[in-house]
Amino acid sequence: MKSDKIKIGNKNVGENDPCFIIAEIGINHDGDFNKALQLIDIAADAKTDAVKFQLFNTERMYTINSGNYITAGGKKESIFDIMKKTELPLSWIPKLMKYCKKKGIIFLCTACDEISSNILYKYKCPAYKIASATLTHIPLIE
Repeated sequence: MKSDKIKIGNKNVGENDPCFIIAEIGINHDGDFNKALQLIDIAADAKTDAVKFQLFNTERMYTINSGNYITAGGKKESIFDIMKKTELPLSWIPKLMKYCKKKGIIFLCTACDEISSNILYKYKCPAYKIASATLTHIPLIE
């Protein structure tokens, strides 16, 4: 039986290959570039194969009146404002990719819409994930 394989960066992914481990950074950088670098360091030290961020534009995903979120500390915060603070600035992408390469780890990203997908394509992101909420969004998948 033939085994299909794919290659992500310099890693083969498929039957009989080592498990491909992705560290989910997502929005956990909290809009802080140095924190994003620290999270990459932690993932590289843990010997993961890749890190994954999320690329979205708050205005394309949420209305300003999206409601509020009650934080673990009991503070009420605007969902729109929280998401706005956690956007991945486009200017970070080439810097994060370069830093990942230096650390020997692959930069990946979730594309949350067609525009994000086009941006990741432009930056030659080796692979990207479709956001779970957009799993049936055919124009994005195409």
